[in-house]
Amino acid sequence: VCPNSSDEGSSFLRADLSEPCGQDRHLAFALLLGVPMLIVFVLGVPLLGIVTVWRIRKKAHNSKRHSMHLQMKDFVVYGMLFSMFREETWYWEVSIALRKIVFAAVGVFGGTWGSMQVHVTSMFLLFVILATAIVRPFELGPFGNVLQLLELTSLVAVWLSLWGGLVFFSYPRCEAYYGVARNDEDEIADSYKPGQTLLWCDAIAVTIGILDICVVIAVSAGLFYKMKYDRDGKKRQELMKKMHGG
Repeated sequence: VCPNSSDEGSSFLRADLSEPCGQDRHLAFALLLGVPMLIVFVLGVPLLGIVTVWRIRKKAHNSKRHSMHLQMKDFVVYGMLFSMFREETWYWEVSIALRKIVFAAVGVFGGTWGSMQVHVTSMFLLFVILATAIVRPFELGPFGNVLQLLELTSLVAVWLSLWGGLVFFSYPRCEAYYGVARNDEDEIADSYKPGQTLLWCDAIAVTIGILDICVVIAVSAGLFYKMKYDRDGKKRQELMKKMHGG
């Protein structure tokens, strides 16, 4: 956000190099707007969510219906925070929020890291994939298995996109002699000429692009199927009520 932009070590706003960081207007915006938004939205909303779900869980254990999903009044309002997870992993939505916070922080504050920014993000994403695969937070049953598969597939697709970004960082435009420096001996060894297109690099780009498109289609199809299933379920319930009423 504010890299060193002068020999004296002074830092200026990357979006506007005439704006010094930590002084005057920038300091006022940071203290009066940035800090409150950080407290309220970045920290406050996830904290409020985890406390709310914890209270619903505690209420469920103290009632005759021990399932959080059977607390109908709370489920209608806050069900989006825990309805897709198992009772034992009621807290998982907060982990997803923290994941997004880390990604955003690395993206904003790691702008001067170069390729290390991608390495750090890839390492963190690898831990997220492992945790999701081991914990299996989603509700048991066919829909839970589908959600688990879609979650892992989308995370792997993101990881592959990051890995592909490192390849493109080393070989911009997938052309030889534009990323990693090579000498004459390398040219003789790999037979690539300056500016020659690297077919393997193009293949990586196409493969990752197709995979990302397939993930988007799969997620959309899963959501459509779930919505259709819910509509059919409501119709069946209305039909049963009419039959019992008749």
